[in-house]
Amino acid sequence: MPSWIEFHDSTLTALNESASAREVVLDAYVRRWEMVGDRWHGTGWQQLVRIRIENVTDPSVVPAMPVNVDDGDLRATGVKQTNFVPVPMEAAGDCNLRLRLTGNTTVEIKGRGLQVETAGEGPFVEELPDDMKPHQP
Repeated sequence: MPSWIEFHDSTLTALNESASAREVVLDAYVRRWEMVGDRWHGTGWQQLVRIRIENVTDPSVVPAMPVNVDDGDLRATGVKQTNFVPVPMEAAGDCNLRLRLTGNTTVEIKGRGLQVETAGEGPFVEELPDDMKPHQP
């Protein structure tokens, strides 16, 4: 089932750092879409999402958490995803994650190698209207 993280409406809950990797943990708003008959059916969920970036080149700003995410983008393998990121997702090349947080703080992480995945199931939030359906799921 095609799913996307929506950075807006998500909360940054942790930023875990090791020698060369950073793991961003979000209490994320996730949109899920499935084909039912000849129509798309969409639902919104609150779900734990982990974004792991390997071979990090810059130290990260570590804000007080939890903090709401106003918007963000992720660039991987030359493609920029703005506010919506497919999940799961993996990329081996250069990547750059930028999250603009409430209070005008920005977290930016650059590295090489990326993994985006959900962790467990979260609660159902809402049905999504047809005008929010994906263009190319």
